[in-house]
Amino acid sequence: MGPSSRLLPTERRLATMLDVLRRGSKSWFAKALLGLLVLSFGVWGIADYLVRGGGPEPAIIVGGQSFDADVVRERFTEDLARLRRQGLDLRPEQALAFGLLDRTVRTFVQGAVLDESGQRLHLTVTDETLRGLIASDKQFQDSQGRFDRERLNRLLTANGLTEKRYVELRRREMIREALIGPVLEGAAVPAVGADLLAAHISQRRSGTVVRVPLTAVADPPAEPADPAALEPVYQNALARFTVPETRTVSLLSLTTAAVIKDITVSDEAVQEAYDQRADQFAQPATRALTQGLFPSEEAARAALAEVRAGRSLEDATRAQTGKAAVALPAVTRDGLPAPLGDAVFAQPVGQVGEPVQGPFGWHLFLVSEETPAHTRALTEVKDELRAALAEEQAQDALYGLSTRLEDTLAGGASLEEAAAQVGGVVHTLTLRRDGSDAEGKPQEGLPRAKTFLTTVFGLQKGPSHPSDRGGARLFRRPPRHPDPRHPAPAGRGQDRRADPVAPARAPARRRNPGR
Repeated sequence: MGPSSRLLPTERRLATMLDVLRRGSKSWFAKALLGLLVLSFGVWGIADYLVRGGGPEPAIIVGGQSFDADVVRERFTEDLARLRRQGLDLRPEQALAFGLLDRTVRTFVQGAVLDESGQRLHLTVTDETLRGLIASDKQFQDSQGRFDRERLNRLLTANGLTEKRYVELRRREMIREALIGPVLEGAAVPAVGADLLAAHISQRRSGTVVRVPLTAVADPPAEPADPAALEPVYQNALARFTVPETRTVSLLSLTTAAVIKDITVSDEAVQEAYDQRADQFAQPATRALTQGLFPSEEAARAALAEVRAGRSLEDATRAQTGKAAVALPAVTRDGLPAPLGDAVFAQPVGQVGEPVQGPFGWHLFLVSEETPAHTRALTEVKDELRAALAEEQAQDALYGLSTRLEDTLAGGASLEEAAAQVGGVVHTLTLRRDGSDAEGKPQEGLPRAKTFLTTVFGLQKGPSHPSDRGGARLFRRPPRHPDPRHPAPAGRGQDRRADPVAPARAPARRRNPGR
């Protein structure tokens, strides 16, 4: 809509209504009414929230277990990433259509059902059994087939797991296998099905392939070809001459980065936020350890005797196991399995304590350093907190600017006029669906390219369309010049019509300049 455009009747009624609301909201009657609404929400709305417990409902509930939407969404994202690594490049909406979310939900439900069944049957896995299983896992063994503690630590760190969490996962997995195993062992594949499958897998085919390089294709004749002869070639290679659909749109983008530079956060505001968010800066107690791992209590006590006789824990561990002790620079109580965490944090600093049994064997610990639990000082987090407050204020300012823009646009202003009121700039872009410009060159600086392009190519003629995009507010004018996908006219690409393989032949000739 240009600056000189007139309002349609519906738009005039909308603009009039907005003016009435603005004037009316300034009266004492309107203010009193708004006050009653706020009070009623405080009495009934908040009370209802507190009575019901607040918070969103779980997405999945199985027995005594529940999973919220964020956990399900995270697992769905992991499953989608796994498919992409396997070469299946699906967009989230495609994955939903193919039932990936249903499979993700079934995984949660099936696992929870097995866990509930294991609890009802009182199934458990002893530490000794679990220790033997993990020690026999080939991915944790060295080249000589012996359990390698350092390799285990590296793999756990690479996968973002603590030792405690990994032990819990393996214990749960063993219980689930105990429930499923008897069922699978009793299942047998019918002989007919096995024979068909074996025949399919063993099938072999032979053939001959003739490769004709593009450089061997004869050049077209110099004189113009008969149009009647070219038309079938053109129709058969129509996709080669099809011009992609383009849209020319006007875009006004408001981002927090554009408004945050004008925001100043006072020291008083930083201090107040620090006092209110002190729990976010609390750090748990940590200890720096040297650990020796032994296959039995006897070996651990023999090493302890050597330490008390004056030998270092490093040398005593190597003498008993042939392996080095492991240094753990900073561990928390919760970062270790329960018996180990309690023992480590009850042990004096600078001494080797008594042997402690854990999921992977017997441990000796030397606590070399202790950092008590503390809260990070304001001087440490001041800059971090100031930046967070500025970002929050920028988000509020962004919302206010977008509201002003929406009101201005609803009043009949053009996108350029509305942008001028908030200091924004309107950019006009001609785009293809892949984000390139009309000539096929990459278009830089597009906001969240995939979502943005999907929205642009879904717009129809009408008023400007606002939308949120994580820290930005976008206002798009619908396409002024929608140019649908269409074959190039006969006058364009005449040479290509005469020689459909010319575009492919050119790179081959560049690779073979002697031809």
